Amino acid sequence: LSAFVLAPESSSIAVLGPPASAAAPAAAARAAASWSTGAGFSRASAAAAVGVVAVAASARGAARRRRVACRAIKEEQSVGRAGLFRGVSGAAVASASAGSAPLVLAPSAALAKSYEEAKTELLGFGVSNLIADKPPQNGWKVVVQAIGLAEDSDLARMKLGGERQVLYFHVPNLWIVTIPNLDFNGAAGTVQANDFGKGDSACLFVDVNFKGKLAEMTKMDFQDKMFKALTQKGKNFIELLKVTKVKDGDRPNTKIVEYEYEIESGAGFALNRNGIAAFTQVGKRGSLQTFWTGTTTPRWDYLKKDLEDIVQSFCIGNVPDSVEITLRKETKRQDELDYKADKSNYGGGESP
Repeated sequence: LSAFVLAPESSSIAVLGPPASAAAPAAAARAAASWSTGAGFSRASAAAAVGVVAVAASARGAARRRRVACRAIKEEQSVGRAGLFRGVSGAAVASASAGSAPLVLAPSAALAKSYEEAKTELLGFGVSNLIADKPPQNGWKVVVQAIGLAEDSDLARMKLGGERQVLYFHVPNLWIVTIPNLDFNGAAGTVQANDFGKGDSACLFVDVNFKGKLAEMTKMDFQDKMFKALTQKGKNFIELLKVTKVKDGDRPNTKIVEYEYEIESGAGFALNRNGIAAFTQVGKRGSLQTFWTGTTTPRWDYLKKDLEDIVQSFCIGNVPDSVEITLRKETKRQDELDYKADKSNYGGGESP
């Protein structure tokens, strides 16, 4: 509502406009009284004008309070998914505008753990020797992930070897961690962590067909294996790959490799990238495990130390046969299990 006063020598109504602040009603009333008296109104007419202003301001405040109350009730009764995301964004914006630390959304606790949580989980897997000597830097998290709990899917592009193993590495807080998918077809995918917005990544590649020995690999052998690791999504995108340095890692039976390459984007331009990878060979099948990291060349000098910390923390170990691991979901069809348990239901013989 707006504040109204009677215009002099007329029965019409003049609109002064809504108050601009909490103190505006009183100010508007004083202004109306002064103006009306100076314009020829009597004190009685001025008092009436002041009363109109006060009543209008009071009604406007009451209406505002009713709207706020109704809105609060509706939000309390129903908060949808979009509303929750808006609330998180609003909290982050409010925190930043207030000058406090920004709201950080870390990877899921099921994938990224604290140093102490990682110790406990590794102990449960029977591979407590994989834990690093000291916690990760800068409050980073730890990834402890079991692989090979199911045979690789025939359709999987990235195969992990089908051996029960656990890998361990450190990861920056904002990197998104993904793990292999398990279903009735078997395991597909790999373990990786990414900062998609900046082009930073870390990924596990297992060469299940490797027949050599890590200790005997040459610089050109490492370059061939790096090309194989980087081209899992297509060979036509990677060019000018070059291994620039090979050295022993901090972990036993580990080699650290620095490399550079060029990737052709779908838009037709080339992106220069650099990276560091850790090579190790663990398991009865002789598979070669490569844990590679990479970033864009303009970020290389800034991020090189972080990438080296990630690969130096990486290690992988075999789960002892005495340790039983229960999957969160079944990967075998129940009808096939029933058939194997009682072949007589199908008249004996092999499954059709």
